Amino acid sequence: MTVTIRFDDLAPGTIVTNQFESKGILFTSPAAVVRDPDTFVHSLQSRHQSTITPQPTRVIRARFVEPSPQHARLSVVASFSNAGPEGVHALLRVFDAAGRQLDERSFGSTGPVARAEIEFPSPEIASFEVSGRTNRFDALDSVSFDRPAEHPDFRAVYDGAAEPLLLKRGETVRARLSFFRLHGSHGEIVLAVTKACPGTTWAFEPLVVHSGVPHAELVIKADEDAPPAYHFAVQVVAVPRHKTAGRHEREVTVPVSIVVPDEDEQTGQEEPEEPEVGDEMSER
Repeated sequence: MTVTIRFDDLAPGTIVTNQFESKGILFTSPAAVVRDPDTFVHSLQSRHQSTITPQPTRVIRARFVEPSPQHARLSVVASFSNAGPEGVHALLRVFDAAGRQLDERSFGSTGPVARAEIEFPSPEIASFEVSGRTNRFDALDSVSFDRPAEHPDFRAVYDGAAEPLLLKRGETVRARLSFFRLHGSHGEIVLAVTKACPGTTWAFEPLVVHSGVPHAELVIKADEDAPPAYHFAVQVVAVPRHKTAGRHEREVTVPVSIVVPDEDEQTGQEEPEEPEVGDEMSER
């Protein structure tokens, strides 16, 4: 999906930062919206100037909301409002998520507007910078970039507290799991335990989660001879049966502790108290 930002929906003088976050981009250097009085085109004008000689440089920086790798193509249109015979000239540089420069394009034209585009065979672009000397560049007219389509997805969470569920031998506990559907997810989700607490059996109610069922319960039963365990992390995996539910498995952790009574508590017997010396002498 191609997204184009033209700044036309913002009033002149607006400082641009996160106004286009919902479209997938954040501007990270001081810049404000201006309007060309002749064409009424809104542009983003840099307010940052470096003191590089022989001519100060204007810079506009931005980064994409989604982490790399997401964006394979980036196109920008730069302008210079007072372009003379030399026209406009700017430099487009792109970076990955670690801040390493991937590529750059020097571009310009004899007119007041110029376009540059960078494309990668594999999506890596995480941020970019457009810069130019103040006598050749001062504004960004538009930005276009590829944004990945939103695929069906879901989240799975354990509704309980961080403290472990306490389970005694021969007893059963229930842990409720919730499922949040995203981007039109509606397919079936199958549940399984990938790491169970020793000495226990488990089941799900239901085993398959449908789109109209937001919750499921993990039922855990301890055997009569289950060994003690403290804060054991039971691992649950939720697997989409079809891509209409999502494309990736989701994992959930349920903390469980198995409490084993000591030998005295199991038999219900108490050791007899030894008589005091004074009592023994009085009986004699």
